[in-house]
Amino acid sequence: MKLFYLCIFFLLISLSTISGQKTTSLMPQHPGSLIKSDLNLLFSNTVNISNKTGKERMNEFLNIRKNQIYPAQLNIRKKVADQLNENQYVSDSVICKDAFGRNQTKFVIIYGSNGKPVYQASFLWDTINSVWKGEIKYEFTNNSNGDLTLEIIYNWDNINNNWIGFVKFENTFDSKGNILLEVTYYWDNNYSVWKKDSKVVNNYDSNGNMVLDLIYSWDEIDNVWKDLEKIEFVYDNNNKITLIADYYQNSTNTEWVNNSRQELTYDINGNEILYANYFWDKVNSIWLKIAKIKHTFDSKGNQTLSVDSIPDNTNNWEASSKTECTYDSNGKQILSIKYNWNSMNSVWESSFKIEDAYDSDGKEILQTNYTWDNTNNIWINSSKYEYTYDSNGKETLNTNYTWDNSNNIWIGSTKYEYTYDSNGNEAQSYSYNYSNGWVLVSIRIHYIISDITLVANPTVIKVNIFPNPAKNEIQITGLKEKSGFALFDLNGKSLINRSIQNNDPISISELSKGTYIMKIITQDSITVYKLIKE
Repeated sequence: MKLFYLCIFFLLISLSTISGQKTTSLMPQHPGSLIKSDLNLLFSNTVNISNKTGKERMNEFLNIRKNQIYPAQLNIRKKVADQLNENQYVSDSVICKDAFGRNQTKFVIIYGSNGKPVYQASFLWDTINSVWKGEIKYEFTNNSNGDLTLEIIYNWDNINNNWIGFVKFENTFDSKGNILLEVTYYWDNNYSVWKKDSKVVNNYDSNGNMVLDLIYSWDEIDNVWKDLEKIEFVYDNNNKITLIADYYQNSTNTEWVNNSRQELTYDINGNEILYANYFWDKVNSIWLKIAKIKHTFDSKGNQTLSVDSIPDNTNNWEASSKTECTYDSNGKQILSIKYNWNSMNSVWESSFKIEDAYDSDGKEILQTNYTWDNTNNIWINSSKYEYTYDSNGKETLNTNYTWDNSNNIWIGSTKYEYTYDSNGNEAQSYSYNYSNGWVLVSIRIHYIISDITLVANPTVIKVNIFPNPAKNEIQITGLKEKSGFALFDLNGKSLINRSIQNNDPISISELSKGTYIMKIITQDSITVYKLIKE
């Protein structure tokens, strides 16, 4: 996808702070770096589908998506066991409640036998009808190597109360796991069909480095793929990217035209010491400077200095800011100071400072942020984060304070408390805001079907479940003995628990439409399947 590569190679990610997360560094991040996100961000920024065409919704979604973590890469749970049967699933569910215990949001993740998600969805609580209503849903398909070959995203139609198609990605991989082809589709609501939008063809060198991306758009009038853009990558002898050149197709004469280029330089240790970004001025046929970052590292590979530059009015580089970092003997950052360049006086001016402290296990226990007071030429408190951990190194408390300049005291801002189950998975978390004391705002509860116990070499149960999807009842064939049958909803709540024989009918007529988890228990093993109730 075009936007994916622009995200990875074009955007400069600057200082960022997420709810409940500290700012770890003032150092500018590499354009491709990802910021660790809280689960609440997993399905955030969903798109309002009303009064939008399928393609408009898709483009809006892609613009949001490019700055988010790819959902399939985010596993919030440990695998319960090494599941060898591809039909086996583990289900996660997170429900967020307000301080009075009323439902607010729900996140559900179902994992396949390889530990990768096959289903992710978020829901909002309908307080009027007391039911969960969908928000956004992801369905994933992986090949035997674990490569993501299909991703389908749905939005919830509040009028008809069902999931409707949104955007679909089909991927093809080679034997080395390199993605060769990416095709993007959008859902056309008017005709209820998937329509082609764009595709990316990737080429690699003998070292597995991507050297060329060819990007096409679908012409609905001529029903053909048309050249849109290409991206070329150049590497040094250490397989480090040194040049990224982007071109677009001139629709008039079908020639490739310069669009942008990025140049990267490394030291002998492979550390990136220079990044420069340019944009082609087609009117004057010159490269316009966009941004430049120079990095300096110590002998241990810690980044100690970063200098950002932007072009002046004559297209020459001019310093804009710099960040200096200091580390302790364990390589932990303990000080980060940002300066801004005053071009009128040709001096560096202090701007922001971060101090970090750690316990004996290297866990951060305190971060204090300061801003520079230009009037009094001193650092003044801004905010601070305090962290507490249990004996297993799990974070149990995260408290944020802001500085009250009028009274010269720290005042509470937000607080998060975490509890964990015996497997180290997060069980519950509590969110507080400060208003003359800590006030409970929301509760987040994690559920998991975790009682799946598999023997070292489990016997795969060769059974058939039909029909699936089903409306009123199902039958299970292939059982050689009396077996146990259990059915759970996606919150892990037990709905059916009984003994069955081969071909026994099982009524599901009382169940609501949706996805459920079935568990079949024999003397040798326990196998879990997915059931869809229509």
